[in-house]
Amino acid sequence: MKILFAITLVSTVASAQALAAKCGDVNQDGVVGGLDASIIGEFAKGKAKLIGTKKNLADVNLDGRIDETDSKLILGFDAGLVKCLPCPANQNACKTKDAPKCGDLNGDGIVGGLDASIIGEFAKGKAKLIGTQKNLADVNLDGRIDETDSKLVLSFDAGLVKCLSCPANRNACKSP
Repeated sequence: MKILFAITLVSTVASAQALAAKCGDVNQDGVVGGLDASIIGEFAKGKAKLIGTKKNLADVNLDGRIDETDSKLILGFDAGLVKCLPCPANQNACKTKDAPKCGDLNGDGIVGGLDASIIGEFAKGKAKLIGTQKNLADVNLDGRIDETDSKLVLSFDAGLVKCLSCPANRNACKSP
């Protein structure tokens, strides 16, 4: 009887931890930080294995690969430079409650070069966009997500374009 109770308790705790896991928290300690980035870095070098939920939590930029970019994004998140990490299992980790702005595909609150890069990779067929990202990427409202959108985001970041418009009606504008 005691053994059955112990197995049930361990199983229940493990299930609760898996459900509570946040994007990027590959060691599932409840904190997304340097240790997670290190584990992903080791995986990218072929020196560590990730299985099951841990693998789903590791691809923080949703490009279908677990690599150094994921590790760097987690370090940025830990430092407060990246505000949100999206994950396929809808277990997003965010440090802000602001709705994403047009062009802000990585959810860090900044429309910039990283977002332009994500759009460019999607346009080349090398990355996937999910959910809200698709609505935030078509910044010229032409019904396509392509290099033009990527260039507009870069121009916005440089201050050459004052506003970006998105189908999601989450326009991003810079004050004069």
